[in-house]
Amino acid sequence: MSDTDYNVGDLVQIKEQHGWNAKGIIVSIHLKPREERQIYWFAHEYNYLVSIDDFKGDYKWVDIDGMIKLNLPIEYKLSTVSKFGDWWYSLHKSVYQNLLIEALN
Repeated sequence: MSDTDYNVGDLVQIKEQHGWNAKGIIVSIHLKPREERQIYWFAHEYNYLVSIDDFKGDYKWVDIDGMIKLNLPIEYKLSTVSKFGDWWYSLHKSVYQNLLIEALN
């Protein structure tokens, strides 16, 4: 899978020390520093900030090799977001609203 296959709002499974167990929503995508992309030309270009459901939406930075995209129904994404803390909505309104629009379609 290439870097461009992941988007904000995607539900992903995160690889932890003991296997693939944490799930979360991508809330931000950041281009790695230029130096890092030039030195490690074989590496992926982006880092992903993922809100983890087991931690009430707290974040984890993940490289593309540390996650897989889950193609589950929109209801599952909304259920995941509902487990996040109250603070999450005020910081990620656009992600939440896009999920609601996706559910309406």
